[in-house]
Amino acid sequence: MKEIKALILGVGGNVSKGIIKAIRKSYLNVKIIGACISAESLGLYMCDEAYISPYSSDQKFIPWLINIFNDLCIDIVLTGVEENILEIEKNIDLFNTSSKTAFIASSYEKLLIVQDKYKTCEWLKQNNCNYPQYCRLNNLNNVHKLINKVGFPLIAKPCLGKSS
Repeated sequence: MKEIKALILGVGGNVSKGIIKAIRKSYLNVKIIGACISAESLGLYMCDEAYISPYSSDQKFIPWLINIFNDLCIDIVLTGVEENILEIEKNIDLFNTSSKTAFIASSYEKLLIVQDKYKTCEWLKQNNCNYPQYCRLNNLNNVHKLINKVGFPLIAKPCLGKSS
């Protein structure tokens, strides 16, 4: 079976470490190349090779990735870091013309929807999916309607930001 070279980004995070664990438990012949922004990331020591990467917001990130893809003949890149996914998808045309590495994600436009909790609820509603009752807090009339409809307790969350 041909060896697959997989670059796992953000190996210091729980999701990327989970990706590594899943690959290790599979029957696939995978060489895991890990990358993270910190040399202290535990996930680097779970990989066959390890590299320190720039932050995805750094202008050096995209050129660094393309060099890694081509220098190491990476077959696929995986990551559990949302910022990495967004930055790669934003530059997907460049990746597709500069390397043979596979990266699969939703379109950049769809990723922007799921980054915003309000837009996600709107999308779910428009697509006839289950969704929580919701409203923006900047319209007190809508807030009162929501309170009258569902009562307390309510959970208020920012539209943008991590965590559940």
